[in-house]
Amino acid sequence: SVKPFIATKCSRKQKANGELYSELKRESIIREAEESLRRLQVETIDLYQLHWPRPEEDIEEGWETVAQLIKQGKVRYGGVSNFNIDQMQKCQPIMPITSLQPPYNMLVRTIEDGILDYCDQHKIAIVSYSPLYKGLFSGRFSLARVKNLPESDHRRRDPHFIEPELSLNLKLVSELSQIAHGLGVTVAHLSLAWIFRHPQITSIIVGCRNPQQVEENVAIKDVNWGIQVIDEIENHLRERELAMQGMSKRE
Repeated sequence: SVKPFIATKCSRKQKANGELYSELKRESIIREAEESLRRLQVETIDLYQLHWPRPEEDIEEGWETVAQLIKQGKVRYGGVSNFNIDQMQKCQPIMPITSLQPPYNMLVRTIEDGILDYCDQHKIAIVSYSPLYKGLFSGRFSLARVKNLPESDHRRRDPHFIEPELSLNLKLVSELSQIAHGLGVTVAHLSLAWIFRHPQITSIIVGCRNPQQVEENVAIKDVNWGIQVIDEIENHLRERELAMQGMSKRE
């Protein structure tokens, strides 16, 4: 049987009242690693990642601790999540970063502004998350469904799920669905393939409910629909961006 590759994160903690906070102190990271090893019932964590670069003044201490855990054989590789270039540059002299886990989808494209190139130059794998932006690019959302989300759902407070932006985003998904239909795939798979158009993207974190979905999503990595499809998608993304800019000027 194939042995699973275990990746987990540290430095994001919860107070007794449920409030989340970040900690990069040595003792805290070691304690989290020991607890993960115990819960997972393994001797080594394959990929151990600093979840957030907060507090920023403790980044070096946190990364030095991950390097120490690797020397002890408790961790195989060290990665970071949600780091920018300056923050990664603080880590590199201590120990080369194996991977970066950033958000990346058609609405959140921050990594295109230098991070992709930096990771390519330094041989840092990119494991992107939130490819469907909280389910928006699954094709299963409508104005009615968003309206009926429970008050406790964090999407109720997300600008991308609130008017006037929501209607623009649903229009974009509808346009993408037409492209996907012409290719014989789902809009979700189209969204994943769009991410994989960058050779720097090593893998994507995506939720799956059964083995068939896993196999279908894995196959997407090898899909290449050519520049014409990519251009068509980018045109729709530009139209949305122009509409957003128009709304900002009216405000």
